[in-house]
Amino acid sequence: SLSLSLSLIRMKAWEQCVDSCRDKDGGDFVESCIDQTKLLKDCMEENADYYGIMLQAEEESKAAANEVNEAKEATGEPLKEGGND
Repeated sequence: SLSLSLSLIRMKAWEQCVDSCRDKDGGDFVESCIDQTKLLKDCMEENADYYGIMLQAEEESKAAANEVNEAKEATGEPLKEGGND
């Protein structure tokens, strides 16, 4: 489908951005590739029937990080970054 083809193009653009950042010393692909990441995630969500396993794994990872952070909050330990989105 056209939507799936678009997501594959966006995946390639994201991969190229990440590779380009990794080639640079100290390149931060998370910051530098934020636009490509957002576009890719949107396409993945639009094609959840194809990318469902990856999207589910991401949600499970977020939930696990939130559980760890909640436990740490209860004990006063420092929180893991990115866990409480």
